[in-house]
Amino acid sequence: MFQTDEKYERKLKSLQLELMNLGALKDKLERQLLYDKLSPGAEKLINIRLVQIRKCYIAKIYQLRDHKDGKTTD
Repeated sequence: MFQTDEKYERKLKSLQLELMNLGALKDKLERQLLYDKLSPGAEKLINIRLVQIRKCYIAKIYQLRDHKDGKTTD
């Protein structure tokens, strides 16, 4: 059981770190958009994709926590 808990904790920390890195990437892209003046359509597509990726990571984190706690979602 201890190894399983440790495995989940490592995976959870990894996903949380990836989510933080995604936030940093979003900030970098937003600064770049200010300098490069991308078209509004391109800016909107980038923001939509970043939100989708962020939601995916958050869902993975919750799924991992639920699995660790013994909860199942059908």
